[in-house]
Amino acid sequence: MKRRVTFIFALILAALLALSLSQPLPKVKAGFSPEEVEVEASGFFTLRLVILEGGSLVRAGEFSFSYTSDSLELLNITSLNEWVIIKVQGANVYAFYTLKAQPNETTIAELKFRCKQELPSNVTLLYLKAADAQGSDLRVILEPSTAKITIRREQPTPSPKSEGVTSPASPQITVQKERLSLIWIAVLVLSTSAVAAAVAWYKWRRTVAAYSLVDRSGRVVFRTTSKDRVYGREDFAGFLPPDKLVYITRRNKGGQFRIIRGRDGWYIVDEYSMNPTLVNGIPIRGRGYVRLRSGDLISVQGFFELYFRGE
Repeated sequence: MKRRVTFIFALILAALLALSLSQPLPKVKAGFSPEEVEVEASGFFTLRLVILEGGSLVRAGEFSFSYTSDSLELLNITSLNEWVIIKVQGANVYAFYTLKAQPNETTIAELKFRCKQELPSNVTLLYLKAADAQGSDLRVILEPSTAKITIRREQPTPSPKSEGVTSPASPQITVQKERLSLIWIAVLVLSTSAVAAAVAWYKWRRTVAAYSLVDRSGRVVFRTTSKDRVYGREDFAGFLPPDKLVYITRRNKGGQFRIIRGRDGWYIVDEYSMNPTLVNGIPIRGRGYVRLRSGDLISVQGFFELYFRGE
């Protein structure tokens, strides 16, 4: 009895699996519109990438297309109806998605081309992949997948009224070129101004103090623009009395301490002093480079106290 129940249960599972596999994926129909385009030589035209059926199911996907590059030039791709288009790696491969529910028929993008030569051309949608809000693949049918481009040849007319008449697209492209030129001029002016400002700022920085050493009263004892300076007995001659000055190491013997500019700030090092230099009360002789911050106290015990101020 137990084996019979197990066998029946297995048959039910197999039937359910077969039924689920037999269910077709939701269908999405997509293609280019219009299917045929007639354009003047050196003229411009646009194609729309349209989901004709099942647009309400689609939330994201990817498409790729090709065109006759000898006679056509792709100018731009514009997303429509709150679709977002992203260029991905590869020639003419684009990803798309939307955060808003779309109608059953929706236009994803508009492709603008220019005819370079008077030759029949094609724009072909190679593939379009689509997924729903849960990330499940949708079955896509490409129809129509190819747009045919033909050149319209017009017989010249002797009427003077027709002279100087250009296609509607020509003024638009001219305006775009003028706008582009103005943009580049603005970028050039701003770049030149930025360089001039940077040079002026650099010159200004060279004329101001890099840092100062002040006493407890706030009086400036040392102010320098040097990025690397050794302080010795000679520097303190006007600051310390002779009986204290003798305890400060001379410069020709390495100096009392050295302050140097690093990539991320100021550093102090004491390698040769007779009496160790202290930073915030901690001896630094032989400890290598110690980071300095504004307000740090530099001293030699019983002889002097100076506060560091970065500028």
